[in-house]
Amino acid sequence: MFNLIKMDLYRLVNAKSFKVMLCIITLFAFAISWLTYDDIRYNEKELKKIPGIEEMLDDARNDPEVGDDYAGDIVDGFMDGLDAGFEESDETESTEGFEGREDSKDAEFHIGIVSSLNDDWLFSDINFLSFFYADLKSGALVLFLAIFITLFINAEHKNGFEKNIIGHYPERIKPVCSKLIATTIYTFIIMAIHFLASLFTYLGFLGDRIYIGELDKYLPFLGASILMHVAFSWFICFLCILAKSSSLAMTIGIMMATNFTGTLYMGIDLIIDKLIGKNDITLASNALEVMMLNIGNVGEKLSKAIPPKMIIIPLVYMVFSTAASIIIMRKRDVR
Repeated sequence: MFNLIKMDLYRLVNAKSFKVMLCIITLFAFAISWLTYDDIRYNEKELKKIPGIEEMLDDARNDPEVGDDYAGDIVDGFMDGLDAGFEESDETESTEGFEGREDSKDAEFHIGIVSSLNDDWLFSDINFLSFFYADLKSGALVLFLAIFITLFINAEHKNGFEKNIIGHYPERIKPVCSKLIATTIYTFIIMAIHFLASLFTYLGFLGDRIYIGELDKYLPFLGASILMHVAFSWFICFLCILAKSSSLAMTIGIMMATNFTGTLYMGIDLIIDKLIGKNDITLASNALEVMMLNIGNVGEKLSKAIPPKMIIIPLVYMVFSTAASIIIMRKRDVR
């Protein structure tokens, strides 16, 4: 088992796709950090045009309790007065937190990779973890996993690794578990690279305005987010084993990363409502990919309690992916 894991990790770090992944994620972190910094700089520049703004902001910095009122009113008023590109900024997403819409059928779903400006970032020190959660919400990391995990798993179908090795394990349990462990490590690597690249980039752009704090609030949800990303990676691994090609896994993975499937779930929920009436359990609020994207809604009103479904549903995905992969591998002749 240990030798299988070592072989999978050796294939992982020596694959061309791994080196490409390092470059793409680093460049993406730089690009998204620059765009966010440019938005902050532009809005702060425009905000300074308000008479007396500097005095009010000085009061805000010196007195946090008063500052919340001053800065909040000023920024909210400014954001409401911007052009259409910012008027439609989803203020609820940046301030109400995950729980405010986790079970709502009226929740808004975006399609694609979306990142919005949080008005709490203007004229204040910024907790880097809020940047990281905004990136989690954008779906970019899920998209990277859908692509690079698929390339890694599918490579062994092409280079003969599966044919030469897996036949020595008739029960198929060890080879499948080895794949899943390597996939988990790959997921950690992708998330860690993005985290570190973003941190150093934001430090370069915003300097001493960046800090890392409120760990008691963020870390539990970061753990849940890691669990959900690992579950997603295992599901992609299962799809690769099922189809023995990259097309199915990558297509479904990209649809999940861009929240296209979340929109489909909303349509199914509406049909179910029409047929049997409204119910409390919905596909749109309990799908793994929807929770992965919505966990980025971390705001001041966020409860420290993690909803149980954010743990249970990823575990269900992981158990299903493991069991289904073993069954498929046992019934399939290796050619």
